[in-house]
Amino acid sequence: MRIQLGLFVLCELVCAVPQVAAQSGSSGIVISQVYGGGGNSGTTLRNDFIELINRGSTPITVTGWSVQYASATGTAWDRTLLSGAIQPGQYYLIQEAQGNGGSASLPAPDLSGGINLSATDGKIALVNNSTALDGAAPSGSQIIDFVGYGGANAAEGSPVAALDNTTAAIRKSGGCSDTNNNRVDFSLGSPAPRNSHSPTNLCSPLPSKPDLVVTALAAPTSGTVGGTLTPTSMTVKNQGGTAAGQFRVGYYLSPSAGMTSSAVYTGTYCSVSNGLAASSTFNCSNSIGIPSSLSPGTWYLLALADDQGQVDESDKTNNLRASDGGAVTLTGGAGVGQPCGVERWPVKTGTDADAKLVNLNNVTPTTIANLTTLAAPSDKPENNRVQPTETTLFVLNATLTEYKLEDDSDYHLIFSDSAGKTMIAEVPSPYCVGSGSPFAAGITNARSEFDAHFKPSTDFKTAGIPVKVTGVGFFDFLHGQNGIAPNGIELHPVLDIIFNPTPTITSVNSAGGFPDIAQNDWIEIKGVRLLWNDG
Repeated sequence: MRIQLGLFVLCELVCAVPQVAAQSGSSGIVISQVYGGGGNSGTTLRNDFIELINRGSTPITVTGWSVQYASATGTAWDRTLLSGAIQPGQYYLIQEAQGNGGSASLPAPDLSGGINLSATDGKIALVNNSTALDGAAPSGSQIIDFVGYGGANAAEGSPVAALDNTTAAIRKSGGCSDTNNNRVDFSLGSPAPRNSHSPTNLCSPLPSKPDLVVTALAAPTSGTVGGTLTPTSMTVKNQGGTAAGQFRVGYYLSPSAGMTSSAVYTGTYCSVSNGLAASSTFNCSNSIGIPSSLSPGTWYLLALADDQGQVDESDKTNNLRASDGGAVTLTGGAGVGQPCGVERWPVKTGTDADAKLVNLNNVTPTTIANLTTLAAPSDKPENNRVQPTETTLFVLNATLTEYKLEDDSDYHLIFSDSAGKTMIAEVPSPYCVGSGSPFAAGITNARSEFDAHFKPSTDFKTAGIPVKVTGVGFFDFLHGQNGIAPNGIELHPVLDIIFNPTPTITSVNSAGGFPDIAQNDWIEIKGVRLLWNDG
């Protein structure tokens, strides 16, 4: 809104203007509109503004960047620091100084600064850092775009013609024109500010493949080793040109804000089982398990889209995002240093969202044969249960054939029936069970009962002993486990185990003579730990 009087027509025609080389070229972010007459005499808009557009096909983060202004022949530069990200074809409106006149406000700006732009001539630079430029015609790779207007003594090519209180420099083709010549790329017109909510103007075609990016990740900034990070929410977007098939977003904890070899998979993921259409988003909430093998201290929660490589994307380098809240401070739990499981760990130990659906007062008798005929689910959620099997507490009689101590501190038990069918049951370490689990007491009980009879090691040992075992149904992933049922059914966790459950008969009542088992003969046997075998 600074008004400078003077005649620049002759200089515009004959003076040599220093050339400023910018980095944007045919892609990236450029300055799409400049207006310095805000609040001046005869104007409608109260504020000056600078407008940007992303001409490329991928989002660009501008946090830490700046727009900078100098007078037409000046060497000192004023700055407005930027933040956020600009999507492909999206505008970004920067509100600058307000004048005393005008009757209308700008559309909601994406950022506000206080630079007082000249209404007639000046220089604007888009810089990929926050360091103030120096000199009349600065240069360097940090300059992403540069616009000179009016009597500016520096520009890309030739400056745009002089502006006035009611005209703006507007990049042609909705902001897409970029020949690196300001006079060619801009025209003069009435100011028409656009912000990030304005209709987009894609200058480059979107990729012909999916492109997944995590756009938001909110999580607590503190937790306990062996516990959970709750609540955690995440948003993933397919910013590509075609739909993505089924994929998942995996959660990791890392000592730095990037993915390194030190990052640890938490065992928690968000399943996008129906895929994701182009330009669509998917929101997910999780209770993220904190592996008990981690050390207390500062960690970063990371969300990695398509961490299993299921989608053929146009760009895999933008799939990672660190928690928006910054670092997570972990304090020590009771079992710090003890290795614990990761895959579906909340479901295995009862810290998942559906654990409350398991009725611990209602036990369902079953057999290995019955459980192994259940249909295996196509999707095994990380933080939810496959109903009704995984919300049911089962009890069965079988033979404990083998057992061992797993790397994740679970007791891995193999049970068999008289027909040779096998299945797995597991007893987690109580130190690996998060606080608040309704299964904690039962897991501690089962672990103590087993320890009273056997001392598991990291090698399989044989047992061959009858047991009566109570546990929660669980479908595991198949990866060659010893004793696994064909459908992956397990009892996990085991909440009670009784060795050599010999029946105790308390009473016998009968009627009839039983020489040949007549129709009306009967016998009633009452006792404890009786097993009905109809074979």
